[in-house]
Amino acid sequence: MDKYWKINNAEGKSWIIPTKNAKVALQLYQPSGRNGKLLKALLPFFAPFTSIWSPFPITEEPVEQGLTDFLKKFFPNKDLTFSFFLGTPSAHKKSTIQIAENDNILAYCKTSNNKAVIELFNKEQQLLNWLANVGIKHIPACLYNDTVNGYDQQVFVMSTEKNSQSEVVHEWTSMHEQFLLDLTRKTTTECKFEDSDYHHLLVALNNRLEDLPDGVDKAKVESSINKILENYAGKTLNMVAMHGDFTPWNMFKQHDHLFVFDWEYALRSCPVNLDRYHFFSQQFFFEKHWSAEQVLDYMRSTEGTWMNKEEYMMYIVLILSVFVTREKSKCKSTDLFLYWNALLAGL
Repeated sequence: MDKYWKINNAEGKSWIIPTKNAKVALQLYQPSGRNGKLLKALLPFFAPFTSIWSPFPITEEPVEQGLTDFLKKFFPNKDLTFSFFLGTPSAHKKSTIQIAENDNILAYCKTSNNKAVIELFNKEQQLLNWLANVGIKHIPACLYNDTVNGYDQQVFVMSTEKNSQSEVVHEWTSMHEQFLLDLTRKTTTECKFEDSDYHHLLVALNNRLEDLPDGVDKAKVESSINKILENYAGKTLNMVAMHGDFTPWNMFKQHDHLFVFDWEYALRSCPVNLDRYHFFSQQFFFEKHWSAEQVLDYMRSTEGTWMNKEEYMMYIVLILSVFVTREKSKCKSTDLFLYWNALLAGL
């Protein structure tokens, strides 16, 4: 019977990684901190010694037989290895399975029985099909999105280009620039502001200001929303598709290009540059561990190069809406919410 490590982090996330072919299995594990990156590099060396000693608890494969049987039929005549990410704690928590054979990663599979998450699966399938039709390359294709006999969850299987040589890129490069330029060029459409996905999220946040967590300046958020609504009311604008979580851990370098995955929070009609702001903001917070004041100082010193204050305000209001509207009730106060609040106050 295969052995599996269970890895937990301080954010409440868990991975279950097979000791068999551990280097490939760990491609599912995308740490942002130095210790996590070191762990990913060193852990495969412990695999031969798990019968004597293990740095992590040994556990069983967490998947039900019905799903295992389905995946083996979906990828016939393959000696499959599964590794598991058990989901980010949130209202949209879901499991992700990496499916591999030897050094080849065949696909990724997401599962959930949460109605809201199943809606996200359906939305992601439609959006991936649309992006492929307009010519966006190096993104997943949806291979399956439905229920499975003998398994009580929806199953979403998607393709990948990933292999053991794929590299996570943690700094902004010309590849990031080129991907977003291509996305902008191929998805730009004229759209009345009130008909855009962006406007819908602003209105949704405005209706749920009381669900912002304690410590967030609701009056400042409301005034920012009103300023945007007043500036763009009745206007027809060029809107573009937005990935929604364009971060180092949702992409990897493959040869001379980026492969970008996890499009479940993508939008079809948003102002330009918001993906760029999300990448930098998340990188500053999770990887560089900058305070809001450090980020604001950096913005002031580089304004006119990578950022514009009005666009950045539009980004912060959008990301607040994404996090608030996916919860069913008042949000808990977190360091990330306080970070966005401080950034908005400092603009």
